[in-house]
Amino acid sequence: MGFSLRWLLISTIAAAGLYGQADQPSQADQSVQADQSAQIERFTQADNSGAEEPAISWKQIPSDVLHAQKQIWLFPTKVVRGQHVVPTILALGSTAGLYALDPTVARYFRDNSTSFRTFNNVFSAGATTATALVVPAAFYLTGLATKNNYTRNTGLLAAEAALNVEIPNLVLRNTTRRLRPTDALAQGTLSDTWFKTTGNPLTATGSFPSGHTAAAFAVATVVADRYRTHRWVPFVAYGLATAIGFSRTSSNSHYLSDVAFGAILGFSVGHWTTPRP
Repeated sequence: MGFSLRWLLISTIAAAGLYGQADQPSQADQSVQADQSAQIERFTQADNSGAEEPAISWKQIPSDVLHAQKQIWLFPTKVVRGQHVVPTILALGSTAGLYALDPTVARYFRDNSTSFRTFNNVFSAGATTATALVVPAAFYLTGLATKNNYTRNTGLLAAEAALNVEIPNLVLRNTTRRLRPTDALAQGTLSDTWFKTTGNPLTATGSFPSGHTAAAFAVATVVADRYRTHRWVPFVAYGLATAIGFSRTSSNSHYLSDVAFGAILGFSVGHWTTPRP
């Protein structure tokens, strides 16, 4: 299968994971966006004491997740109708551009692995997975302890975002089946990495996109959105997510393009498909 056909297939599948701002929204989309804006405004007007924000019920989470997945997987139909075209082109174009750098970057981190050993040990796969789980749990438990609905809801929304992004991530990784840099370097196949992995689909051994990065940016986006009145919060949230993404490249667990698209996917899902009551 030629490069152009492979990239077309990957781009088509990957587009389903993007949910950007409409370029020319329909009346129905405008209504939905207006309603969503009103909901977000109501949330951000809360004084963070939790008194003005109703608690999210656990019972509504399954329906929220289903609604989010519907938004994600029907996204290509919006692009076909001329909506979200610019964000989609930018996302896929930047990923394609970074793809050209993947062999060079992978070889660099292989040849300089000792320079990043300490960093990679701190941001190991286990540590970064734990971060994506601990942050939502910390917000949720803190909110329960302090009877603060705003903090509690932030934890639930962050957890929902991580789940919402993990579903398309698993589908993409099992569909594209890209060799990880460590395996490709060992086999000398950096120029031919797509549709190569095999094994249990639930293990998602494929490299594209980076699941750790996607989850980190999904959680970071929820936290940054809900606490954006505190100017330092977005810097800390996205700074930590960026460090996690970089660690996936510096450890040669993922290519640069895997990490970039994972960040785009996580940001998009966290910002646009996380439900607000």
